[in-house]
Amino acid sequence: MSNRRDIVCFFVSNLETWVTWWDGMPGHSLKGRSIATAVRHFLESEGDYAEPGPYVLHCPTARADSGTLRLDIVWNPPMLVFPCDFCQQHGEIRVRGGRQVCPKCGGYKKVPV
Repeated sequence: MSNRRDIVCFFVSNLETWVTWWDGMPGHSLKGRSIATAVRHFLESEGDYAEPGPYVLHCPTARADSGTLRLDIVWNPPMLVFPCDFCQQHGEIRVRGGRQVCPKCGGYKKVPV
């Protein structure tokens, strides 16, 4: 049985686009030029099925040895929040002489996309 909170996003290289669907239910999918765009369009199109709250995004990578990228995201329409990739979800970055609050997420470890 599939979990309606798990989303799969896969890059189709010959179309140069990301395709997104519910895990275990690839019949209904939507596309986008980026992961965030594909996920946003997908969740917006799902209406009541895509309730506000946390989701797990699975992105199989192109290289077999890399496994699957797993991201904890939050959908709170119209806001979609992804983990901050700039600070690797630490909320701060190393700088000469110490650390500083991440300039991208402001220390929150997540960013709206």
